[in-house]
Amino acid sequence: ARMISRELCDQRLMRLYSLLIWMSLGIAVVITPLSGWLMSTLFGGAYASAGTTLAILSWSTVFIFLGNASKKWFVVENLQKLLLYRIIGGVIVNVLLNLILIPRYGIEGAAAATLVSYGFTYYISYLFNPKLRGLFFVTTKSVNPMCVFKGRPCK
Repeated sequence: ARMISRELCDQRLMRLYSLLIWMSLGIAVVITPLSGWLMSTLFGGAYASAGTTLAILSWSTVFIFLGNASKKWFVVENLQKLLLYRIIGGVIVNVLLNLILIPRYGIEGAAAATLVSYGFTYYISYLFNPKLRGLFFVTTKSVNPMCVFKGRPCK
């Protein structure tokens, strides 16, 4: 698609991203209210309180799905070096947030730090590099669920 046109590539990427976003949101919406029960059922009642952590981390699936799909885009665009920078930025954000949130909120703080660092790594960081800004806007437009279903280009 990239060899044909950037627009076609972007449209296909938006459809893929939209599908992944809505699938991952579905996972998070199901896991969040069931997280305490899941932890109790799988690991016993002593672990029911870990349900909050699971609920927070379930929302990370949105960014994990996007991050895995975007790796191919980086290769197609010959920007593999930027993958490393993206990860380094995410690690820095995660460590800093862990230093701030764990003393105050414990394991839930660590889960929140992970969620935010994934969001930064696989979405927000694209704003800081002009070569990646287009990917930020493609990802943003992909939230439209109609990108998955309609036969014409997503706007």
